[in-house]
Amino acid sequence: MWSIITVVILISLKNVFALTENCLHTDNECITKSIKDHVYEKFVRGLDGVESSDPLHLDKIDVDLPNLKLIQDGGSLVTYELLCPRLVIKSDYEMKGAIDGVTAEGKDTCEITYYNYHINITGNYEKTVDEKGKHHFNIIEFWLTLDNQAQATTEYKNLSVSDGENASPKLPCANVDECLINDRIERIYPKFVAGIPSSVDSSDPLYIESIIKDLPTISYALYNATLIGLKGCNFVELDTRRTSDYTSFDYAILCPILTLRAQYDLNGIVDSLPIEGKGYCQITYEGYHISISGKLKKVTDDDGKQHVNILDYTTIADLKDGQVKSVVYEDLDFGNEDTNNDREIKIEAITRDAIMEVFMNKYIQNLKDYHQQVPFENINYENVRDI
Repeated sequence: MWSIITVVILISLKNVFALTENCLHTDNECITKSIKDHVYEKFVRGLDGVESSDPLHLDKIDVDLPNLKLIQDGGSLVTYELLCPRLVIKSDYEMKGAIDGVTAEGKDTCEITYYNYHINITGNYEKTVDEKGKHHFNIIEFWLTLDNQAQATTEYKNLSVSDGENASPKLPCANVDECLINDRIERIYPKFVAGIPSSVDSSDPLYIESIIKDLPTISYALYNATLIGLKGCNFVELDTRRTSDYTSFDYAILCPILTLRAQYDLNGIVDSLPIEGKGYCQITYEGYHISISGKLKKVTDDDGKQHVNILDYTTIADLKDGQVKSVVYEDLDFGNEDTNNDREIKIEAITRDAIMEVFMNKYIQNLKDYHQQVPFENINYENVRDI
């Protein structure tokens, strides 16, 4: 799919690359600067004879693999950059076939979101002269390197997936906590984390457009921030206590790996030394323990459907026995001092609680939105005890 989309991008590039600065065709630095300063934004917007590349529209994508047939219509792509913080494909789809022994069949709408997607395009080009004496770049051939490691979330409505005829049927859950926890995780948590297009944001990656904090010693901001790895967390505790008015709940999850990626902007004092920076950052955690407690109750909507309503909550995100595996801040300036990773680690420690609080609030808001959209009966709670 991405190869098809990028071909469209390159066809558009052939129509629009005309430099506004005089650069030798061997001067890569000049060419790069000229494209960045004068060409790229105009190219993405499009012009007479050149279609827009944001959104990027294809009437139809037809992928015919040996065991799988997929057709997508009416697709669009938003926020295109060579390093794309967030790309979204929305389209109608039709799918039928099998991959790795799993059969899939469906026809409806789909949405695929990519985070921090890298697109590398290399190739040969030449400079040509048009009838008016204007110089243009002509792309002769190209090679693509697409980001197969980028994090993505997918949602295909009305897609039926089966593991085969020998799959074991799911048995109802007994009223014991261990079974209750497993049942909820298997059938509810993955659906919540995936989100619902246009109504419930994905929780993995968990995306926040901006986080701005004025802390005692530094001013700190993150933009296009994503927290990746929540779908891999394991439930380690679940307890509910019911009263006549509401149900209290306490649960905890242990996340083997969480990765924070963002564009950062900071300045302030660390270890009595001035520090500032602006660029890309990535922090990886191992063994992050997250506890959430609060109150909830069931409410009835206008159609008579019951929903779970979270009344209030508190969250505690703690490494406990975990650790910070790695910290990377690109373009961080320590003044006259050499770069010191110990200070990067201290920056992470100073900002961790404030940043994780924002992510946890977004996580709970997604959970609220999910329960507001999905009736109690549709979440398949019928095999577990009443809450």
